[in-house]
Amino acid sequence: MNESQVQDVQPEPVTPPVPPVTPPVQKPKFVLEVHEPYATFVNNEPQAISYIIEGLIPQGTYSHLGAKPKHGKSCISRSESVCVAKGTPFLGRKVEQGEVLLCSLEDPRQHIDNCLQVLGYDKEKDARIHIVEKLPKNITETIDILGEFLTQHPDVRFVVFDTLAKVVRAKDSTNYDEMLILCEKLSHMAREFKHLHIQGLDTVRRLSRKTLLMRFLAVLRFVARLTRTLSFMTRTVIGSYSPKRESAHRGKQRF
Repeated sequence: MNESQVQDVQPEPVTPPVPPVTPPVQKPKFVLEVHEPYATFVNNEPQAISYIIEGLIPQGTYSHLGAKPKHGKSCISRSESVCVAKGTPFLGRKVEQGEVLLCSLEDPRQHIDNCLQVLGYDKEKDARIHIVEKLPKNITETIDILGEFLTQHPDVRFVVFDTLAKVVRAKDSTNYDEMLILCEKLSHMAREFKHLHIQGLDTVRRLSRKTLLMRFLAVLRFVARLTRTLSFMTRTVIGSYSPKRESAHRGKQRF
């Protein structure tokens, strides 16, 4: 083979190696758990529900405290917190003493300290109140951080989120479906730590006149439909009633 023939030979293209195909990660299949009635009973007797504040704040649950702005949501939650830390009754209800995680994400810490002093909190004698001013802007990261903290502090009995909007970070707080998904994560955390209660504070917006009018008209339509249904049922019952049949039936009963 001469030099000209060597120059005419084209090198074969090199095929790049094909990366291995990674199979998609399959989510674990949901397992439906079915329980028999009275499975929580002991010796065929119902078990008492454990409360942080008797009849008001049960353990292992999540609650929502809502009111209009400046109507005392924070004051009520701080009063609850001090009662839990001191173990004293709240509004005449028995309280289980324990530590409190107070996530106050709006008011300055000086305001919180002043409020706790007015409520009679004594950090030397009472259970600890842990104050948090900032939380991550991602609800998943918040759940992870709080889970680690609660694991390290098993004596915490009451958790307050003031306000809830700065915890869940919803795009639209008026969207029920979105808020349900976000708040459900807090509810699951409360169930995981069965000895505590989580309370979220949120603002209840005042309804506009248009919304009130629409709801009033909806009630009127419902009442009108109910009236027509009852009227139809009444006519049907009266129409099926025959005095002759009734008298003949009574005559047969006599003999």
